[in-house]
Amino acid sequence: MKRLSSLCALFGFAVALLPTIGSAQPFDPYYNNVREVEGVVASVDKTHIQLYGGRDIFLKDGTVINPTGTAISPGMHVFVVGTPGGNGAVNAQRVDIQWHGGYEPNNGYYGDARSATGVIAFVHGSHFQLEDGRNVFLKDGTVIEPEGATLEPGMLVHVTGSPGGDGAINAARVHVQRRYYQ
Repeated sequence: MKRLSSLCALFGFAVALLPTIGSAQPFDPYYNNVREVEGVVASVDKTHIQLYGGRDIFLKDGTVINPTGTAISPGMHVFVVGTPGGNGAVNAQRVDIQWHGGYEPNNGYYGDARSATGVIAFVHGSHFQLEDGRNVFLKDGTVIEPEGATLEPGMLVHVTGSPGGDGAINAARVHVQRRYYQ
């Protein structure tokens, strides 16, 4: 009986340690504590942006806005990287202005802008194709982020630019979101 109570006490001690052991797992901030969203700005009020669809973005001291010096205004298409806030909000660390086209809630996008998100199927010189068949053309001045990244098959990218023929995009910006190894 004494042996059984000792075993039960040991089991209780082990169960009490489980939350501590579980929380000692490695923390990967990129996948566990980062939120990436994109959308069209519906309204801006100093440190608060609301996207069409109701998503809230909160700016703080140190939030980087690209291109530097750009004032965010309604109708801009933005890509936001930050930490999760309550109710799906994002506490922005970086806001990339994707394009300055417009958006009308009932009619969709207008202006001379096009964007796409997808995985690169192949790269050939200053051209690459996404797995869904869309062609993307790079030009002098195309910004590739993060800086110094080399575009390769298997990368998940978000592309913004102007329309080309047959649904192609003449890229102004290519943002590498994640690297998938094939």
